[in-house]
Amino acid sequence: MSASTKRKNRQAEIEAGTYKKQAAQRERDEKKAKEKRTIALCTAAVVVIVVAAILLNVIPAIREKQELRRYTEGVAVTVGERNYSPAEIGYLYSNQFNTFANNYYASIYGLDATKGANGLGSMAYTGPEIEGKNLVTWRDYFLDSVYNQLTQIQTLLRYARENNITLSDDEKADVEANLANYQTYATMYGYPDVNQFLAVNVGKGVTLDMIRNLEQETALASKAYDAYQDSLSFTADEIQEEYASFEGSYDTYSYAFYRVAAEAEEGEEPTDLAIAEAEAEADAIIASYQDSGDVEDLYERFNGYIESELLGSASRQDNQSGSYLSSLYGDWLKDSSRVAGDITKIADGNNFYVVLFLDHEDANYPTVNVRHILIQAKAGEDGTWSEKALAEAKAEAERILAEYEAGDKTEESFAALAAEYSEDTGSKDNGGLYENVAKGQMVQEFNDFCFAEGRKAGDTGIVYGTNGQYAGYHVMFYAGEGRIYSELLAENSLTQKAITEWLTGSDITAVPGAEEALVDPVTAPIATAEPETETVAEPETEVEAETEAEPEAEAEGAAAEG
Repeated sequence: MSASTKRKNRQAEIEAGTYKKQAAQRERDEKKAKEKRTIALCTAAVVVIVVAAILLNVIPAIREKQELRRYTEGVAVTVGERNYSPAEIGYLYSNQFNTFANNYYASIYGLDATKGANGLGSMAYTGPEIEGKNLVTWRDYFLDSVYNQLTQIQTLLRYARENNITLSDDEKADVEANLANYQTYATMYGYPDVNQFLAVNVGKGVTLDMIRNLEQETALASKAYDAYQDSLSFTADEIQEEYASFEGSYDTYSYAFYRVAAEAEEGEEPTDLAIAEAEAEADAIIASYQDSGDVEDLYERFNGYIESELLGSASRQDNQSGSYLSSLYGDWLKDSSRVAGDITKIADGNNFYVVLFLDHEDANYPTVNVRHILIQAKAGEDGTWSEKALAEAKAEAERILAEYEAGDKTEESFAALAAEYSEDTGSKDNGGLYENVAKGQMVQEFNDFCFAEGRKAGDTGIVYGTNGQYAGYHVMFYAGEGRIYSELLAENSLTQKAITEWLTGSDITAVPGAEEALVDPVTAPIATAEPETETVAEPETEVEAETEAEPEAEAEGAAAEG
């Protein structure tokens, strides 16, 4: 429409009186259109904000879910045909760490266990060297331990499949009973869900179902191990040859010794004269012993001069295992020509040991099978046992024996009493039974009852026993002879060698997967750590404490189990 036409129309509207109404209507229409545009813009802005807010929450959740799937579905390592996720390896890795950290040798080897099983990839490995392994960090060590464990488990599980070995319902129930502890802890610490507790306290991606599967595999592997062990057999010649290879390590030796030390001022070395005088004193002990042939008891003859002239007392060691003899005089005691009454002098620096040979017994004797009921005396606040507490324990032991005597007086009835009354958790559930007990395995009084001359099946009695951890009385029941100890030792050794060779020679290997790095991820440079001592023992080796009298540690008789 041309401008002239619009003017003409407007003029016509004015003349007709409708211009103002139409103008007002146009103004209202334009205002509404503007309001709509404003609302549309505001709505769009709100939508953008809401979408952004949703994305800010959704994207991390998606990423967290993806990360969790890496832990639960990714492959950290493949062992045989079994893929293990980072969550599974993390669980086993923590178990390996906790087992190691809770032993005395953790600090000896320089492991800083204060931060738990995290950050070990930044901590230099200072543990024992392992042949064929290049272990740079503690993470390397614990991963290697896990992979060795899984290699053996998968080897055993393959054996289980090949031989139709499965877990019984009772064995599965045992696994479930152990898993129940996790639910208990989750409830105790206020977690609404056991899996949430596990994720926070055990590791990302760890669930109860995952642990159940791992523990059932371990239980089945253990059952397969027992089955394989039971399948092994050895000839009499093999057993005899194996025992001969021990070279007296499992024989027992009885002897006495006295140490004569060269005197010296504090902080100074003994003079040559002091050393000569000490040696002369040792020679005098030997001379006195040899001149006292009229004294029948060898130990009394040996100790006579020491008590009267030196105001001391010789140390007597009975039935000591050959594997624990001092290297200073162990070879002398083990000499096959040695006979009771032999005596010698052995120099050790500024000290002179006079050693008397009393007896030697090889392991060619029958072990014993014995049942017992342990009644412990209650210890006081200071950890000792009062005469009253010991008397009460003895009275209870006597009451139980009287109850046995008043009943059927059978092994089965004794076993029932042991299950009811014994405080020895190691044998209580088995009717108090210990099988194939060897000499020196139990505390002295227990041992003496078992190996008393003329002992026969069905004999009973009450003996006192203590090992520093407990004091109390054992109600005893002699069940009869067990296996010949030398044969048992040799067969156990051959069995262990065969199993070790089988497991270590398995063709099943561990191959690290793409997600192995998620297990205790390395986030910092390697920090070095020095072990507390330069000379250390292997983790499996017991630390022996030196005594002043012995140049090397002497093994005490094993305490009665329980």
